[in-house]
Amino acid sequence: FTHYPMVDFNNGASNHIDNLLLDSKMQMQRVPDENVAKMFADAGLKVHFGGHMHMNDTGISTTKNGNTLVNVQAPSLAAYVPAYKLLTITKDKLMDVQTIVIDSVPLFDEFFDLYELEHKYLESIGQEDIWDKNILASKSYLECIIWHLKELVRLRFLAAEWPSNFSDLLLSSSGEDLLVLSQLQNDLSYTELLKRSKKVTESSSDFRKDALIKAKYYGIEPVQFDKWSGFDLLFDLYRLRGADELARKDIGKDRLSQYTFILNSFLNQESALLENDPMKRNMVELMALLKKFLNGAPSDHFEIDLNNGAVRSLKIKP
Repeated sequence: FTHYPMVDFNNGASNHIDNLLLDSKMQMQRVPDENVAKMFADAGLKVHFGGHMHMNDTGISTTKNGNTLVNVQAPSLAAYVPAYKLLTITKDKLMDVQTIVIDSVPLFDEFFDLYELEHKYLESIGQEDIWDKNILASKSYLECIIWHLKELVRLRFLAAEWPSNFSDLLLSSSGEDLLVLSQLQNDLSYTELLKRSKKVTESSSDFRKDALIKAKYYGIEPVQFDKWSGFDLLFDLYRLRGADELARKDIGKDRLSQYTFILNSFLNQESALLENDPMKRNMVELMALLKKFLNGAPSDHFEIDLNNGAVRSLKIKP
C-alpha cells in the first residue's frame, strides 16, 4: 500500500486524453511512467493498493519477463462513487477484492440549510456560474455525490480541460444529433453537417433522414437517443473515469448500448484522424477514450490470482 498509483489508471486511454484535452487533462501528471510498474513487477511485487486519485480502477502491467503487477486503485468516501475496498486473502494465493459502495450516510444533509444561505448570498451579489441548488434536494448521500460530480463537470472540468469549440459542439448537440453525425461520412465538417441537418425541420432534412435510416437498419430507434444530450455523454465519461465498473448501474444498460453503437460508428471513421477538420479528429479521440473507459479490467468484485497475475470478475450477472 502506498499513496500514489503504480500503474496507469486510465484503462490504457492516456494517449487519447493527451491528444484531446487541455491543461490539467484529467490529472495526467499523476499517471506513473510504465517503467515504474515494470520495475516493481520484476522486483517481485504482485499487488499494490493506491490512493490519492479518488478513483475506482484496476490496472494491470506485465513485463517481458512474464511478471505481473496489479494496481488496485482505491476510491474515496467523498467522491463519485463513494466506496471502499474489502480484501480477503483466501486459499491457494487468491485475493478476493470487493468494492463496498456507501450510498446511505446518516445526517449527510446536516448543513444543507447553510448551503442554501450561501446560494442566496451568491444570487444577491450577481455571482456568475452558481452551483445548481437542486443538489440540496438530494434524498441520499449517493445522489448528492452524483450531483457534486455533475457540477464539477459543468463549472470546472469543461472550461479547464476541453477545447472550447469542441465542447460547444457537444453541448449544443442532442443524442440524436450525435447519432446523425456518427452515420454520415463525407467531406463536410461536423459543424456544417449539424447546421444542415437542423436547417429544415428535422423530419424533412435529407441529411438527418439518411442517417436515421442507416441507424434503423441496425435496429436502433432514434427516439431513444433524444433522451440525452452531449453534456450527458461528457458527464457519463467522467462517471466512468471515476467509478469504472461501478458507474454502469447509474448510467443504465440502454444508455450504455446507445453509447456503444455511436462510438463504434464514429471509430469506423478513423480516417477522420487524417483530415484537417479538428472536430472530426477530436470526435474520434473522444469515442476511443469512451470505449477504453467502458472496457477496463474488473474493478467491482474480483479475484487476483497471485500465481499468475490473472484478474477475474466475481460479480454475479443479473
